[in-house]
Amino acid sequence: MSDPSPALRAEDRRARPGFRALIDEMMQAIRAASRQDDWTEEERARAEADLERIMANVRREAMNEDGD
Repeated sequence: MSDPSPALRAEDRRARPGFRALIDEMMQAIRAASRQDDWTEEERARAEADLERIMANVRREAMNEDGD
């Protein structure tokens, strides 16, 4: 299976703005986490819970047949 063309990927992003927003939120959280060197247990647990929540939303949106 080959990767979709860049034009198709761009079209997909415009067609599913809710999905794109969730992915953007996830990527922002990952980038912020990667810049932090020292984590307290509480910070790590909060970050992991946030990412799990976002990923659950991404999975739910990806499975949404309507593309809303």
